[in-house]
Amino acid sequence: MTAFRQAAKRDDAEPAVIEAFRAAGASVVQLSGTGLPDLLVGHKGVTHLVEVKTGNKRLRQTQVDWIRDWRGEAPVTVRTAPQARRWLRVWSDRRVSLGSVLRASQDATEAIPRTGQNEPEDTYL
Repeated sequence: MTAFRQAAKRDDAEPAVIEAFRAAGASVVQLSGTGLPDLLVGHKGVTHLVEVKTGNKRLRQTQVDWIRDWRGEAPVTVRTAPQARRWLRVWSDRRVSLGSVLRASQDATEAIPRTGQNEPEDTYL
């Protein structure tokens, strides 16, 4: 038995997919581990998991099991650079900015009538 472990093989499409994400301003980290998705992509304050597949390759059973057990957002599968750019547009379209959430919260807080000076501040959050 050898003490050395061969590095996991990366999909051929991965360099082009990474470049597409980075060219659009996303941060990209390559992941490695049994069943883990290939990439961690940070885009506009949100982190996404990405599985890169070349051609018509399918998920391995360890990947299916990992996705089944994962309690966060499911990874997306990306096969080409254009598909990576499309996912960035999808993520941008469905993203609600923290600023808009804070503004809505502040507007709602200001709309609540205050009935007395002895109420705790967090009542209005």
